Amino acid sequence: MKHPATFPLLFLLCFTQLINLQADPNQAQPVAIENNLISRTVTNSDEEVITFRSNQDLTVEDLCKPMSMRSDGTLKYSSVTCFLKHTINHEKYVQDVIPEIPFAHLEQFINHGIKTNQQRSYIKAVFRLFDKKFKAAPYINAAELAPFLQKLPELLKTYLIAPTKAEKKHVIKQVVRSELENHFEFLKQDPEAFLDQLAEKILCAQSPAGEVSCEQLRYSLGRFIETCLTKIIWSPTDKDEVWKTFVAIGRSLATLQEQSIIISLDDLDDLLWTLTTRFCLFLSISGSDLPVDFYEKARDDIRHGIEYFDKCKEQEDLITSKSAYLQDAIIKNAAKSYAKGRFGILTDTIVKK
Repeated sequence: MKHPATFPLLFLLCFTQLINLQADPNQAQPVAIENNLISRTVTNSDEEVITFRSNQDLTVEDLCKPMSMRSDGTLKYSSVTCFLKHTINHEKYVQDVIPEIPFAHLEQFINHGIKTNQQRSYIKAVFRLFDKKFKAAPYINAAELAPFLQKLPELLKTYLIAPTKAEKKHVIKQVVRSELENHFEFLKQDPEAFLDQLAEKILCAQSPAGEVSCEQLRYSLGRFIETCLTKIIWSPTDKDEVWKTFVAIGRSLATLQEQSIIISLDDLDDLLWTLTTRFCLFLSISGSDLPVDFYEKARDDIRHGIEYFDKCKEQEDLITSKSAYLQDAIIKNAAKSYAKGRFGILTDTIVKK
């Protein structure tokens, strides 16, 4: 057994290590998938009963309806179970509802989580649920994405705030004080075992079993945003809004990074590249239907610099930049638009020449 005089020194050294313990976001422990994180947030206490015959053909209007809420703004049990069992599983929901009003029900679920004080695991489950359905959708209306991204800081402000160092220290002090008060004799008898037990309790206090960290929630959110960006499409009939919407989405992504919802400039750069390549794909398909003045406006903005584009340096100096990649698509498709408007023709041969 160690000499009693070594107890204070040994404990002090260990406590110094623990008091500065910081969780490494890159070493987040895997969290087991839990079932029914969404449905179990409501209880079967509603008077309202919603039933559907198995052969009932729901209309798009039915599927678009918001879920019913109680007077306190939380969702009703019957409405949630109906949505999860019938609405979101219906083929028309994926094919017709998500393309035009993709975020209405998702926002309802997030607001329900806020009002019922749900943990991050619930919010992550909501994003995972809709991410699966969005992947199956044919497209998402680009005009719907920017407003949703602009709401995220307010919707997620309580879920993406990690504990401060002072708060972590407070938790550690509470655990240490409790262990010393209740197990001091154990410390004198077996200091090593006591310190192992103390360290385990501190880790459990800082990272409750099964709970999702801020970093894990950000990762799920990033995947969801990436899915949205790979699905967005613009309507050439909204010629005055196409470029504005593209710029607004990019600016919204940059704002999310500034507010630490998107955690790094590398992640922002990846998302901006997805946005850019998706927009250039749209131009290659429908660019000839856009007027020449649309392209003139886009060229002017690129020439003067798009702030959020310039914020992210390219991964390698030698690769084509986002701005150059976008400008090339603008020039190429402007030629197509001019040829169609002037001569009524559209050929890649003309553009290449």
